[in-house]
Amino acid sequence: MGETAKGERTRTGTGAGASGSRSRPPAPASAAEPGRNTPDDAPSSLPSEVLADASLPSPQVEPATLRLKELVDQVAIRTGAPRRDVRAVVDAVLVALGQALDADRPLALPPFGKARVIRHKETIRSDTLTLKLRRGHAGKHDEGLAETDE
Repeated sequence: MGETAKGERTRTGTGAGASGSRSRPPAPASAAEPGRNTPDDAPSSLPSEVLADASLPSPQVEPATLRLKELVDQVAIRTGAPRRDVRAVVDAVLVALGQALDADRPLALPPFGKARVIRHKETIRSDTLTLKLRRGHAGKHDEGLAETDE
């Protein structure tokens, strides 16, 4: 296309500073340079008194996803059973839960709570389930494991 095509694309004038109705303000120099702090991790210039004020909304941090390995580790610690045995039991429980959800069966699993399938959408690659989960009060089931008579 060459230079003429390049010149035809600009709205007014030939420089980068040409303004149009859809132009954006120029990005700050620090955001354009790689390796510089972004606004999220940049140090704050606010006084520490303002930062410590509890009335300001705190940013919402998404909790880490519970993975199978961590679940198995937690169950092994709580039960004292070997991880190898816990892994087999957790896998069996997850398969049973998956089959119940695939059949759109409601779940009543204290202390986890009551869950039911609200929407079940089947696609070529996977199924998408939308669940409604009703949990009891937070401190009601702290331990979560029954004592065994061994």
